[in-house]
Amino acid sequence: MGVSIRPRPALIVPDELSWTMWDGDPPARGFAPASAPEQARALLVSEIVPAALAAPLAAELARVPAPPLVVAARGPAVAGVHVADVLQRPERLAGDRNGKSGNDDGHSGHEGDQGHAAHDMMAIVGEPSADGLVMEPIELELGPLSGVLPGGLVASLRLDGDVVAACELRSTLVVGGKRAATASDPLAPVAWAVAVDVATEQADGAPASPTVAWRRLAAVELERAVSHLAWLRSLGRLLGWTELVARAQRALDPVLRTRRAGSLEAPAGELEDADQRDLASAAKRARKLGVLLEGRRVAARARGRGRLDAGAALAGPNGRASGSHRDARDADPLYAELGFTPVVRDAGDVEARVAVRAHEVIAAVALATGALARAATTEGCPSEASPGAGAGFASPEGAAVEGPRGPVLAALPAPGAQPLVSAPGADTAIAVAAAAAEGHEWSAALMTLVSFDLSAWRVPG
Repeated sequence: MGVSIRPRPALIVPDELSWTMWDGDPPARGFAPASAPEQARALLVSEIVPAALAAPLAAELARVPAPPLVVAARGPAVAGVHVADVLQRPERLAGDRNGKSGNDDGHSGHEGDQGHAAHDMMAIVGEPSADGLVMEPIELELGPLSGVLPGGLVASLRLDGDVVAACELRSTLVVGGKRAATASDPLAPVAWAVAVDVATEQADGAPASPTVAWRRLAAVELERAVSHLAWLRSLGRLLGWTELVARAQRALDPVLRTRRAGSLEAPAGELEDADQRDLASAAKRARKLGVLLEGRRVAARARGRGRLDAGAALAGPNGRASGSHRDARDADPLYAELGFTPVVRDAGDVEARVAVRAHEVIAAVALATGALARAATTEGCPSEASPGAGAGFASPEGAAVEGPRGPVLAALPAPGAQPLVSAPGADTAIAVAAAAAEGHEWSAALMTLVSFDLSAWRVPG
């Protein structure tokens, strides 16, 4: 009988999902997110820490009881601080986060004590809450390293008792750096790369071969499956639902193996019997996960919460959970050949957003399987035989790829120019998520925010 090794609790910066998307799944490295810095025994972080996360990371490290095992891996191209500087100067950076230095708290002994005493004796004034009691509003900020929200996302909240009276979200991470030829969202690098490739080929009048087109489609769908499964795993951690965490991980493992073997950089025809078995295993496990998430436990926690109107102007899975059928894949002839239809739910609540992503995993694995099978049969066919762009529908305006969180658009304003890439709807999703959290008690508000699977990365445009 094998011995199960318990993952080492770690500070994972920016978060577990990000490292999974960067082909460095923390559980495969022996790490799991620590529930609090005091429990962390390791640090998984990129060599260059995004500037917005340097000071928060230093503050978190100050709470770690002993020097952690540090694993500094290559992350996305960003402007920031080298992790060695964060480790060597944590006190200074932590002070910078609060606009202070050292132990200076801005008070001078007795004056500070008197100020607190006077505050404690102040009358509580304001409008009554829903329960008729007058409560003093509580202002708090969650993030950018919270363990609940995506790393880099900051929520500014005002609480009336345990109810969120107001919520504002902002993303703090900016893409771009010396290593980046073209900026892209690090949570969907394949979708962004494919959009740029298709737009460039369209501008050059040189479409991809059928094999490349099918392999792109498979890569985009495998990225979607990885993203959704990693998000469902993080949802399980938030809920303390170990079965969801375990089942999401079991479905994720074979998808990660297939993604590496079937990546755009892998030699054509490399997908072998073992990879086909992984896809079949992933499909079976994804279906079981879908059944689990259609059960009572999710309904009890998620039904009716964070409900949006059917007309909410949202893209991607969040829009399709509110009855929208908008999906860039609908315009791609290769997807039509595979029999693609969008996964749509009408309720517009947390339960619907969970269900859409769970069933998009099932569909993504099936689409990737079909695309890789077709790629093998089209090897050597000329580009003119390609029935379409493949995972990136070309239009007069450019290329559109349906990424894990919604459409990615790319266009070349002139031959040889730098591609212009955007993710329309990202800002809207942040605003809608913040509004949807308002009026809910604390735990329901957090689940509502998490249900939107937001990206904290902004792409300069």
